[in-house]
Amino acid sequence: MSIKNFKNFAFGGIREHTLAVLVWLAALALVAVLFRYRAERFQIVGLARSKLHQAGVNCEGRLEQLNVELFNPVKKGQVLAFVSTVLDNENIEARLETIKAEIERLQAQIESTKSVLEAEATNRETDWYARRRRFSIDVEGARLQVLQTKAQLETDRMTLRNLQMEKQTVEKLIKEDAVSAYELERAEMQCEVVAARIEEYKEILTQNTDDLIEAQNRLDKFLERRPEHPSVDKSVEVIRQAINVQQGMINELISRRQPLLLKSPVDGVVKNVFYRPGDAVLAGESIVTIAEKEPQEVIAYANETQLAQVRGNMTVELVKRSEPAQIASSQVVYVGPAMEMIPQQLWQNANIPEWGLPVLIKIPPDMKLIPGEMVGIRGI
Repeated sequence: MSIKNFKNFAFGGIREHTLAVLVWLAALALVAVLFRYRAERFQIVGLARSKLHQAGVNCEGRLEQLNVELFNPVKKGQVLAFVSTVLDNENIEARLETIKAEIERLQAQIESTKSVLEAEATNRETDWYARRRRFSIDVEGARLQVLQTKAQLETDRMTLRNLQMEKQTVEKLIKEDAVSAYELERAEMQCEVVAARIEEYKEILTQNTDDLIEAQNRLDKFLERRPEHPSVDKSVEVIRQAINVQQGMINELISRRQPLLLKSPVDGVVKNVFYRPGDAVLAGESIVTIAEKEPQEVIAYANETQLAQVRGNMTVELVKRSEPAQIASSQVVYVGPAMEMIPQQLWQNANIPEWGLPVLIKIPPDMKLIPGEMVGIRGI
């Protein structure tokens, strides 16, 4: 073979090999185009939607602390915020003073009744019912001491909280050179005095509680010795009921002073924050909206020409257009009762509103979407 013929043969082989490669690449491109064309052929477009959960309180209050920010991930049961239920027009200190005054009045009534019963007991030492009333008076007197100490303890706790806030204010002013260090020392000393008094009242409350238990045990042992007479000493019963009222009022004030904990109902992401610390919160309004991380449904809208074709439980195809493209079979789980305005991002013309019948479609578990992602729907 001549050199010329050999060159022609080699050149022809290379050309045929190149042509085969080009044909193969063209076939791949055609397959990709056809798949994309198939993926883009759909009747309507919907939006992947995750379930939203509103977190709020069922009473009026003020948002004291917010522990999350917009788009923060949260876990189920995580504390989102603290809400104070003490309203601005409520004077807890004044109500505590009123309760304390009523307790003092009942204390005087207890002493008066006790004196009468002691006089009766002197004349009738063997009278079992008189002794029973005396034991009952001891129990109610001990209960009254417990309530009186609780009231004073709560008063001092509120005083300490106010002093601590004043101390924080003084610390800020010192940093700004607005006041002298003496003001901070004075505020710290006041806090220490009230804190020490609180600890003292805690010990007194413990002793009062022990005294109440001891008085109740004495009464119980006495009642075991003889059957109780059906009649009830009316004077002691009236005082007992009055003490119950004051006890309920103190318990209510104590519970009101404890802020409500607002917890996340699910794992998710903070989608909206409607209030900031210090804002007044209305009963029933949401403070934070939590969106579940994984969307569970697609909301789409059928136009007037498609109304007759849409029905519940019908099979459709969901087309994910973002990479990696995906097509999955699903079902219509809900068809809306009336036409409504379509979200603006689904309008063909941003200046012309569109209306449609809402259609809810379940997202298959193997299809991964993000909330708000546009999804094509075929089969309607």
